[in-house]
Amino acid sequence: MSIYHFFRDLASKHEFFYADAPLSAFPFNKELLSCWSRGKFPDTALRLRSAESPFLGGELIEFKDAKSYKIASFNSTIPSARKSIREIVGDGNGKIAQQMREAGDDIDSMPMREVFYLVRGRSGASVKVCLLHGSFFETIPISQLIRESLDQVFGEAFSENGEELSKEAREVLLRHLDKQRYFRKVRKVEKSSVNLRFRVMTEA
Repeated sequence: MSIYHFFRDLASKHEFFYADAPLSAFPFNKELLSCWSRGKFPDTALRLRSAESPFLGGELIEFKDAKSYKIASFNSTIPSARKSIREIVGDGNGKIAQQMREAGDDIDSMPMREVFYLVRGRSGASVKVCLLHGSFFETIPISQLIRESLDQVFGEAFSENGEELSKEAREVLLRHLDKQRYFRKVRKVEKSSVNLRFRVMTEA
């Protein structure tokens, strides 16, 4: 199984893309897939094949459905070319890891996975469908994207208040805050009736 087999399956059933049904309802060949999730990255992943195969599989695939030719916001993950499987499955006790094992995958045999995005956009009666590698979006490293975006926030905040943050202090803050995982966690504050999560959303 590989992204090439997945693409062939999509092409053989391309009529579906004109329907109003969501991409998750596409009649995928389930033999290609190792997991299926809703509301959590990735939407699906391809089964792994033996090391002797020229197509190793294991690709992670996210669906993006839009009513225009603009890609809807990425609100759960910053799109990238590759992702660590441990970043996805955590301690290995979750639903995705369980499904992968049931599909016969040795999860840790491929620590880094290629990421693809199945995107469908509409304009009137016209439909465009693309299967994009994550590198299409990752034109600079994610850490650099977060760091430079935060630098803009710091710049606005301090100039607005007529204060300055030394270059050294700013560099230390940016160097330690450039990981997306810091923004994923729900923060619990004593005596607060609500919990707060800082979410990184990406628009393309």
